[in-house]
Amino acid sequence: MKILLVSTSSGSRGGGELWLKYLGIGLKNLGHEVGLWVSSDPNMDELAAQFSSIGEVIRSPYINTYKHRGRSLSTLFNFSTSKSLKTVWENWQPDILHINKQNLEDGLDILRAADGCSFPSVCMIHITQSAQTLKAAMPQLRDWVARFALQNYSGQLVTAPQTRADSLKEFLQRDRSVKVILNAAPSINQNLIPQWRTQKRIELNINDDEILFVSVGRMVAQKNPMYFLKVASEIKHKLPSAQFLWIGDGNLSNEWDKYVQENSLDIFIKRLPWQHEVIPWLAASDIYLHLAEFEGMPFSVLEALSVGLPCILSPKLLDDIPPFQAEGIICFDDTYEWINKIKSQDNRNQLSKLATHLFNNSFSLQRLAKEYIEVYQQVLQTKYRLINKKLNHLSNS
Repeated sequence: MKILLVSTSSGSRGGGELWLKYLGIGLKNLGHEVGLWVSSDPNMDELAAQFSSIGEVIRSPYINTYKHRGRSLSTLFNFSTSKSLKTVWENWQPDILHINKQNLEDGLDILRAADGCSFPSVCMIHITQSAQTLKAAMPQLRDWVARFALQNYSGQLVTAPQTRADSLKEFLQRDRSVKVILNAAPSINQNLIPQWRTQKRIELNINDDEILFVSVGRMVAQKNPMYFLKVASEIKHKLPSAQFLWIGDGNLSNEWDKYVQENSLDIFIKRLPWQHEVIPWLAASDIYLHLAEFEGMPFSVLEALSVGLPCILSPKLLDDIPPFQAEGIICFDDTYEWINKIKSQDNRNQLSKLATHLFNNSFSLQRLAKEYIEVYQQVLQTKYRLINKKLNHLSNS
């Protein structure tokens, strides 16, 4: 099968971009031909370069929704953009188009372009919260525009987990098929973990008997980095051997760094900028601590599980993402009673085995790719049935 993945091109470093790369690898491993379309905007250069080893990369001019002053309102009437995208995709001649949307309102002109193509399409939406829920500007109008576009989109919608599918159906205000396919991450060569652990802990100047908590994410309000500092200080008070590492950049970086310096927290809290290879740093850690306000289905948690890291997640995330309600994952509680679970090396080793088991059973790339191939085949079969029905109707007229 020939599959063209399409990015709404908001940037190269978010979870949605990781998803594109991981899905591409999984589909290629199953023997399918995969291509990627991204905007020619320089902010997509990094993703384009990374994907080039997986399949062909096609690029053409496109302005992401969030670079328009009017946001999704600007996509209501830009029919020329949709027409030009349709031409580019038709020239590649895929069997199916797979659109990757970060949220409800981005890439609505891309949906319009996909509906104009001669081949069917599938659309993955990572964040299904409405503009009103996210307290965005002009939320009712922006939600109306997104709802109108999604209601009129003829392709198959996909999201993860089931709670996201439920909220998407509620947002659409009509009965609509929404498939649920859990995200996934690549398996890790477990033999490399001891080497990574030793190397990276030396670079961080962290002793082997210290317990390293790590979090990976953009330095933005959604990820709760300032709350991470508060929690880290409280954990350190209760667990003197604790050390902390945040990996990522964003608009809160300066505020975060300044707070750490002014409060002398740099003795036990460190931050690294964005890392192209985050797995070795995860392998050097003991606990993954994720306190984000909301997520789609965070790849950083999946990657942490892939190296056997026990994960501590906020109650809100566990409510939103039922697949994470499993052994190997601990619910954060500000009474900090869970610290007793992770104090001993033996307990951490047992939690690590449970984390690895959870990853292998639920979040492998092979499972992800196989489930999407099933969806592609269903969509293609539906298209062919409709074509045959029309042909039969014409022949009987």
